[in-house]
Amino acid sequence: GTVLRLHLQGREAAQKAITLAPGASLDESLRAEVNVDGNFALGKVSLDTDPLAADNVRFFALERREQINVLLVNGSAAALPEEADTFYLRHALNPQNLPSPLIRTKVIEWGRVPAVELSRYQAVFVANPPLINAATALKLELYAEQGGILALYPGLNGALPPSIAQFQSLAGLRLTAQVFPRTRKFKAIKSTDPGEMERESMNILKKLPAFQGSRCLLLRFDEGEFNNYFETDAGTALLLSIRKGRGEIWLSSQSANRAWSDWPLHPSFVVFHQLLVRRNRQLKTGSLEVGSGAEIPWAAESLKLQITLFSPDGKRENLTLTRQDPAQNFILQRFPMPGHYRINILEQNPETRYFAANFPAPESLLAPVSPAEIEAQFAPATVYQSEDLKQQKGLLAGMTHGHGLWPYLLLAAFLLGIAEEIFANFRSWSRGAPEALKELLKRRRA
Repeated sequence: GTVLRLHLQGREAAQKAITLAPGASLDESLRAEVNVDGNFALGKVSLDTDPLAADNVRFFALERREQINVLLVNGSAAALPEEADTFYLRHALNPQNLPSPLIRTKVIEWGRVPAVELSRYQAVFVANPPLINAATALKLELYAEQGGILALYPGLNGALPPSIAQFQSLAGLRLTAQVFPRTRKFKAIKSTDPGEMERESMNILKKLPAFQGSRCLLLRFDEGEFNNYFETDAGTALLLSIRKGRGEIWLSSQSANRAWSDWPLHPSFVVFHQLLVRRNRQLKTGSLEVGSGAEIPWAAESLKLQITLFSPDGKRENLTLTRQDPAQNFILQRFPMPGHYRINILEQNPETRYFAANFPAPESLLAPVSPAEIEAQFAPATVYQSEDLKQQKGLLAGMTHGHGLWPYLLLAAFLLGIAEEIFANFRSWSRGAPEALKELLKRRRA
């Protein structure tokens, strides 16, 4: 067993004893309250030390939650409140009907859209719109481009398919209304490549959505980077999305009220919209992986941003970030180690933001291995071990260049010199010896 610990603002806020087998995973939760003076609370979740301690901690930076403002647009008038195009959207965003909810909604009629300041809202949901003209489509697209979330829902007006041509970013999309002769069951299917929203929804729902309906909108695209949020057995995505500048545009294959189906009564309707409006805040800050980059949204039109970056090791850097277009985010590529990073934005309206960097999730699969296990695995090859970088460089130098050759070369030269002298003397003696012997014999005869 081990202990799971939650640290907030430098102090331990909660802990829980858990049993975690090697190679296994476990879902656990810890709860705590934190009071901060600024807009961020810093913390980490850790396990008590094991042989691979660096993998036992995950850092996070929580932004103070304020009310999220969502604009709901009725595309048509309704005789009864429950028949309104946005009736179920309003209840999905405030299921408990709280007087002061986290998500605050405002409902308006379609005719007021041209005069409304959309930048005051984190999300805009347009349900069953009439024909959308070019000016209104441009206004909605600019809203998404500047960081908002725009969601469009079809309805009995039937005007959404022909209006899509007014949206430049949706040029590759084709919408076709499908009416079935009788009510049928729609079953959701996991997407081939599920995105973050779909994965989060499945973690909450535990099973795929299914609901009754008589109509749907077939969503087809010839080009563009659209992402599906579940597919259905009707041959279309339940919803799809596309990034637009700093925001997103979503399109639904079902109406936001019960005119087409009873999807608004299914739990997945509430889950999706709760996740979607919170996603707007996730696009602005979040946890990062070591070595990755962070997007820094900035509403001003400037193409340069002066910042000071404070790293976990205390290092401080003054940086100038650049972008090609005011609609783009600034990108910061400066997260080489895990921990908390503070960014001071040095502009006319100074601002401080925090990011938390962690090791990539696949590194959690790493496990300690003893030197003996490594040697056994690579036998009969020789295994070299080093405790630090200096030792490793020395081993590599030895393996690459070998030992010094000068001592052996000098010894070889000395031995060759002696051998040459001996050989020369021997040759000289072998030529001169017979002549000397003949002279000695002559002398003896004489």
